[in-house]
Amino acid sequence: MFAVAATTVALSASAFSAENIRAGLEAVHRNQWDAAETMNMGGLTALRRVILPQSWAIIIPPSMTYSVGLVKSTSIASQIGVLELTYAAKILNQKGFSAAICFGSILILYFLLCYPLNLFASHLERRLAPSRHR
Repeated sequence: MFAVAATTVALSASAFSAENIRAGLEAVHRNQWDAAETMNMGGLTALRRVILPQSWAIIIPPSMTYSVGLVKSTSIASQIGVLELTYAAKILNQKGFSAAICFGSILILYFLLCYPLNLFASHLERRLAPSRHR
């Protein structure tokens, strides 16, 4: 069961990540690609030195938002019997523990996982945003 859940989450994450990267690369104007080619840069060199520095500002925000959502969406794996936080809370609740304590502690754990990711995403967005004082 764990292999199925891990494969499903990995395939879903890779599809969303690929879409974010594709959108970021397509957002760079075609003239930038042509300019790199004119300067006799190879494909990978142009990508590394010209295209990716411009596309990071477009790739990073949705990718970080998705990573926070990915942490939260792994609780779906509990529906197929994989032992994870939500499933463990459900088991403890069935054994007589308070639902407020079980699921409240899960809430706190998810918050402790997601809030730093959210802060990091905000920091990256501020750092990568174009200067408004030009």
